Amino acid sequence: MIFRCVFPSLALAAILLTSTSAYAQQPPDLILHHGRIVTVDSRFSIAEAIAVAGDRIAAVGTDRDILKLAGPATKRIDLGGKTVLPGLIDSHLHAADAAMYEFDHPVPDMETIGDVLNYFKTRADTLGPGK
Repeated sequence: MIFRCVFPSLALAAILLTSTSAYAQQPPDLILHHGRIVTVDSRFSIAEAIAVAGDRIAAVGTDRDILKLAGPATKRIDLGGKTVLPGLIDSHLHAADAAMYEFDHPVPDMETIGDVLNYFKTRADTLGPGK
């Protein structure tokens, strides 16, 4: 993976390269490998593995390249082909719209993925074929 940056000065570049190389030498805390890592970069690339250090993504790439970064304390999780998606935090709501919707369509408590899928199915069933 190539990172491209434009630095306003060589001094800043030297500081950043020194700090990032020191950070990069630390083994990651966690590696997820043998999966499909959806990066959502400009090309919407799919990688095989991801390394996490603390609360930051340290590297994304091939299984071979990322597994080389592991240290003795690195936790490794084989995803077995499963997909990792970026998180989405949507912490707002439209209270008036939600209240009006629930006026004639009660929304039940949903605690599991099965609950959500069942709710979607029952709502879809009310629309009829082809809708």
